[in-house]
Amino acid sequence: MNIPHLIHVSILENSSFTPSDLLNLALSCRQWAKYALPYLWRARKFNENDSLQRFISTLSKSNQQNLLFTYGEYVTKIQLEADKLPPIIIDANLINFLASVCPNLKDIQLQFAPKTRSESRKLPLNLLSDRLIRITLTNYEHIVNDNASEDVENVENVENEISTQNIARSIANFFINSPKPKPSNVNDFNNNNTDTFDALCETVLPGKISSIRLYHPRMTLNIWERFTKCAGNSLLSIRIILNYASMAFEDPSEIVILFGKYCKNLRKFDLEALQYPPISRSAISVMFDNCLKLETIDAPISGEALEIIHISKSLKSISFSDVVQGESLKTTFKMNNLQNLCLLKIDGPCDLLFLEMFSSLQHLQIWDFPLFDDDSVRKISKSSIVKLELLKPTKVSDEALAVFASMTKLIIFTVRDRTPNVTQDGWLSFVNRPVECPSWVRLSIGDGRKVCTKFFEILDEKHENLEALGVRGLTSGNIDDSVMQKLKFADAWNHCKESSHLHLNWPKRIKNTNIVQIDSYKSY
Repeated sequence: MNIPHLIHVSILENSSFTPSDLLNLALSCRQWAKYALPYLWRARKFNENDSLQRFISTLSKSNQQNLLFTYGEYVTKIQLEADKLPPIIIDANLINFLASVCPNLKDIQLQFAPKTRSESRKLPLNLLSDRLIRITLTNYEHIVNDNASEDVENVENVENEISTQNIARSIANFFINSPKPKPSNVNDFNNNNTDTFDALCETVLPGKISSIRLYHPRMTLNIWERFTKCAGNSLLSIRIILNYASMAFEDPSEIVILFGKYCKNLRKFDLEALQYPPISRSAISVMFDNCLKLETIDAPISGEALEIIHISKSLKSISFSDVVQGESLKTTFKMNNLQNLCLLKIDGPCDLLFLEMFSSLQHLQIWDFPLFDDDSVRKISKSSIVKLELLKPTKVSDEALAVFASMTKLIIFTVRDRTPNVTQDGWLSFVNRPVECPSWVRLSIGDGRKVCTKFFEILDEKHENLEALGVRGLTSGNIDDSVMQKLKFADAWNHCKESSHLHLNWPKRIKNTNIVQIDSYKSY
């Protein structure tokens, strides 16, 4: 009882306790229950009704009977998934209940069933807006023919009449005073006057939610504009996955423009929109011009955007998550702040000379580049990257691996596909790095057919900083078991031998059979 509170917290936060361990700890005595129960209850996930109803029942009893522990106060994250039959019903009653018993809820993730997604816009999620900082909605929908465009115009008029400091308050007053039903009244959502109500917009309006994820949303462009205006400068991170079958408009560039215009404090913008045209250069330019603190962008951007990314002085990471033409990947402007660059697929010839313009580049990913060869490797070697990931470098040879080994900054290396032109000598030169080069720290090799025992011996002897090693598809005839038993990779090798595929992963991952899913407990 006399142990300081911080010591209890330190024990729990710095130990690898499983949920089962925490449950046993909570049952040991009242003092440990006081510290362990918040860790057991803080994140709750439900994908079927039985466990959800037990959760609701327990919290109801906790509130009504004045139990020793108020479990609802421990909950900081709730995830509801309607992927099992019968699906979880996410309705106004449930949201009202969570608002009343979970005062410290910070993160909510809701997946709506396809048959009920049209009702998602009516939920009183704004009852949680005073505490949420993150929200994730899957299958959210608002496509009714409402007067959203008029709402947007009215919001603009409000903004033009007030000072910057009072924008959020005035917009809130506008929505509160508008002739819409009160969100907190469950019965109000059944009348015909709720067409203009949008749960997402109402929830982000107070300005506390900084991170939003929208998976397969179905919203008209007017609702997107209303949403971005309501989110405004409070939004720091957004991730969107667009579903072509459910989209209400054709060009995702329009969404990018809206976020660029209204969400000027964005730090991270992540948009996945396959089967759509790439984001236009003009849309990206709007975002770079207005979002002056943007650090990360991952979107289906055209290669031409490389020519204008220098506009952004804050951008640190950019991912081209769609096919880009190799000839368009050119820039004549230096960019000293870019640290991470990912190219999903390069189509056609590309000399990679643009890498010379990114003097601070540390992490390079090239997933699919059919023309990637030894000459491409020599271009990469002129950079100062620390981490390199290649998916399909099928044309590289032993010479390329020797070049990688000679890069004085490179310490993390991944190659995922087959490398038919590489021999045992190539892999040996790869680990026999020059004296001025550092130890490898992380290696992942997708084609280990030509990797031999000597490869592991050199790693064991010369690479003292090695933290992780993965080699797939080893050939048993190339590996001497007696030698491997003497190396630090022995346990991983013994585990690897039991597999028909001979995939070695070091350090060996130990599966803890004592782990129990929290949502499977019969009681709390």
